[in-house]
Amino acid sequence: MIRHRAYRKALEASGVLPILGNFIKEPVECPRCRNGLLCSSCGPIPHRPVEKQGDVNTAIHLIADAYRTDFDHFYLVTADSDQVATVKLFRELFPNKSVFVVAPPGQRHSQDILTYANGDLTILRPVIEANLLGPNVHKGGKLVVERPKAYDPPGSGKAGTR
Repeated sequence: MIRHRAYRKALEASGVLPILGNFIKEPVECPRCRNGLLCSSCGPIPHRPVEKQGDVNTAIHLIADAYRTDFDHFYLVTADSDQVATVKLFRELFPNKSVFVVAPPGQRHSQDILTYANGDLTILRPVIEANLLGPNVHKGGKLVVERPKAYDPPGSGKAGTR
């Protein structure tokens, strides 16, 4: 969640308006006995942050943006089949607009979503590496966020590797 917040700050400082969900704390099953949230031998089980509502917010904004704008082409970055209904509705409501499904590096397109999309693209890792935010993101001359060394791109001569 800390990395997510830092990344969000960097995006916002760079002029990107992220569509956000929210985080909830979800209990983690006991790794030893798999006995649920509390077991007599292991004690309380920790929680982990889980992002919720991001998919729904993305869908709502895609449809709202299509109504409000003159854009003809939309690019939805997802490999999630949960967005099938979004793309299907988009195509029904806006037959003169197109939506392309873009898969992140290393992920495959959902075949179900491709049924309704106008096309598909895949983001290649070198493209991402060529378009990374800088090591320090500033806004108004003030440092907003500094990229952790572990996130430095390969071959940069820095400490981080991937």
